[in-house]
Amino acid sequence: MSIQSQAVIEAKAAPGSKPNFDPHHPAEWLLDLGGRKALFHPELKQWMWFDALHEEWLLAGCRAGEAILMSYGREGGIKKLPQPGPVGEWCVYSDNARLYGPVRACDLFLWLTTGSVSQKAVIWSPLATDWLSVASLKNNQILFANQEGVTLLVLNRQGFSPLAAG
Repeated sequence: MSIQSQAVIEAKAAPGSKPNFDPHHPAEWLLDLGGRKALFHPELKQWMWFDALHEEWLLAGCRAGEAILMSYGREGGIKKLPQPGPVGEWCVYSDNARLYGPVRACDLFLWLTTGSVSQKAVIWSPLATDWLSVASLKNNQILFANQEGVTLLVLNRQGFSPLAAG
């Protein structure tokens, strides 16, 4: 099964699509962010957070293409995009325990390859569901891996590409 990332979920509800939403079986619209759960309601085009204390879904305050949903430590949150658009073109990064972004993936590529951003920085991309670190930088591309060392994303001048599962 492919990663059920924010970008993948939002793409299923792109304009012109006819998403099938069954509120009793919402698995294809669920996003697990390190213990926090989010649900994209395709008919409302709204993200919702699960409030475990009250066992209910609450509006997150953003629609598709408006923000990056992420976890930071044990907290879940959103980082609003400067303008609406495909979330897969953006990311957030943490360097020396400070959060930066959202930034365009192509800008991050430039900053990482020129040393403006440390290669020790970690990134959060809507194409994944966890923080990723630089695994290697070669041939004008940067590979990003999760904590288990599994490479999940490639970054080049054009932006991110998820690696095929397998």
